[in-house]
This record gives sequence, C-alpha cells and structure tokens, in this order.
Amino acid sequence: MIKKILYTALVLIVLVAAAVIIHGRAGREPQPVPANNAVPVAADVNADDSDPLPDDLLIKKDGILIGPELTVGEAPDGYYSDALFVGDSRFVGLQTYGKIDGALWFCSTGLGINNYNSKGVDVRGYGDINLETLLKKKSFGKIYIGMGINDLGYNMDKLKSKFADLFETIRKLNPDAMLILVSNLHVGYSRSSTDKWVNNSRINELNSYFESLQDGHTVFYLECNGLFDNANGDMDSTYTHDSTHILGKYYTVWGDYIKAHAITGK
Repeated sequence: MIKKILYTALVLIVLVAAAVIIHGRAGREPQPVPANNAVPVAADVNADDSDPLPDDLLIKKDGILIGPELTVGEAPDGYYSDALFVGDSRFVGLQTYGKIDGALWFCSTGLGINNYNSKGVDVRGYGDINLETLLKKKSFGKIYIGMGINDLGYNMDKLKSKFADLFETIRKLNPDAMLILVSNLHVGYSRSSTDKWVNNSRINELNSYFESLQDGHTVFYLECNGLFDNANGDMDSTYTHDSTHILGKYYTVWGDYIKAHAITGK
C-alpha cells in the first residue's frame, strides 16, 4: 500500500513539472532568426560614444594607420591653410618645388632635433622665429615633421628620446593638431655604403621608430621612400646628384604624393 502511494505521488510530481515547462514555453514570443546565420550582438547599455575606438578597428591605407572616422585621399581645396611643415634641407626643396599651396614652412638647411628651438627660421608672416615661439603664436590643424638625417651621428636611443620630447612639446602647444611624421628619404648607395652614420640602415631604424608612434587618430606616419628607391632600397641614382637630395624636378613627385595622402574626416 505504501509503495502504491509513493508511486502515485511521484507520477503527480512529474506531471506538474511537465505542465510548468510547457506553460513557460507557450508564454514566450518567438525570437527572430538572424539573417545569414549571423550571431546577434547584445547592445551595451553602458556604451559611451566618447570612448576611444578599439585598436582592432584601425586600418592601413597606403601604409597610413587610420581609425574608421578618417579617410586618406586627395587633399581638398584649402587643406593646407592650417598646416605647418617642419623640416631640413629636403623640406626646403619641397617648399620650393613641391607645389603644396597654403602651408607655413619652418624649414632650413641643417635643421635638426638639436637646434630646432635655437635656430631662427624665417617664416612667412612671423619673421625670424624658433619653433616653440611659433607654436605658441599660432595653432595648426596639421603639423608635418620631416627631419632626422642631420641627427644620425647621435646615439639612436638618445635621438629617439629627443624626438619624443619634441612631439610632446608639439602636443602641449597645439593639442588639436594632427601630427604627420614623414619618412626620412634614403640616401644613395655610394653614401650609404661608406658613411658610418648617415646610411640607410640607420635611416630605417629612425623611420621605424616614427612609424611605431602612429595611433591612427592624432599621430600618423607617411612612408615615401618607394617613390625614389631602387630594388635594393637605396635612393636611385636617377633621382639624385649627391646621393642625399632628390633633383629639383622630382620634388613635384614627392609633393603630389603627399597631397594624394591627405588625412580628412577629423
């Protein structure tokens, strides 16, 4: 008799549990099936649009690392009206022949990391001025840096540290500016193979450091050596008479390349 009662109670428990499960399923609305078997992503209720974009959203466009809010392409009219170019004799040639209109140029033969703030440069509209004073007087939207070859005689780690200090100074004085680090052009084989300091191995090391600093949002790296290199990675003799500077007629090629890789969208 007791066994029969226990059996009956067990059956009732199973029936009640089954009824509860069936009722719960019946009360739910059917869920849509994602298109193309995509996995639905839950919305983040705590998402903040001002949060920095994750690094995995960065892409490279012609070697330039950019975030999805930016594009790389031909410079629109007036693009360089808020731009400053800071550089050595190669940028002097770019200023003279490159046809980059509207920019200000802080460029001089022999300019480098150790004298940019002590060496006065004649800047249009400002006269003879050093870099920090210029950055305090005017805010720029874009600052192109093109120097380093005059500094290759220094210890490389110390040189990188000095450039880091320069970039930090620029960021403090012009916090909203995009910083575009332009690669140092290679030298020709005749110089690279005989010069202990100014050679393409050291140029590449400094350029690699510049490239490592890009963040895709405010700091960018523009590699230009493919314009003038031969298959061995030296400046081709076609483009130079001194194994160091490109001929005047080729600065328009360099200028056109820079103008074709303008960063917009910020």
